[in-house]
Amino acid sequence: MTPHGETVRAKASRRTGRSVVPAGESILLDQRPSAWLIVFRAAPYIGLVAACLLFAVPLSSAASTLTPRPIDLASMLVIPATVMCIVILVVAVLDWLLRRYILTDRRAISVRGILHQTVADVPLKQIQNIGLSRPLAARLVGIGHIGLATAGSDGWDLTWTHTRRPHALIAQVRKAMDQTKA
Repeated sequence: MTPHGETVRAKASRRTGRSVVPAGESILLDQRPSAWLIVFRAAPYIGLVAACLLFAVPLSSAASTLTPRPIDLASMLVIPATVMCIVILVVAVLDWLLRRYILTDRRAISVRGILHQTVADVPLKQIQNIGLSRPLAARLVGIGHIGLATAGSDGWDLTWTHTRRPHALIAQVRKAMDQTKA
């Protein structure tokens, strides 16, 4: 129980919008991805908008010398570009806020989605393989992507992306798997 009389399970249900943890299971971990997810999701698109805007400035100067009535194309693009950047950031923040990675004493669960929520779970007893992917940028900021696979699957059955301290998280999953098999 928390100081306000809520159980960990009730807090998890409130955060995910509905209960995704089956009754009778204890929650060992309930976390969001690292906030770096926002940066990694938004940066490429904001960079593209900025590059287009930087390309438009010299084009605008050249076009204004050819017409009798100068058109300032660059200033006309600043407001839409700013709005696009704000929308990109809002979507990235919502993506981060609506992702949950949950580990119970019996399963691993992933909840994600802004307009369409996707819930995936893998029973710990069926996990055959745990993978870790850490591209250079992710290693520099201390995050990684964890994949869980069951026997006979082609690829990962469940992924936890942009996780903080991925090696410690893998150790926690393995410990829960060992306790389930015992």
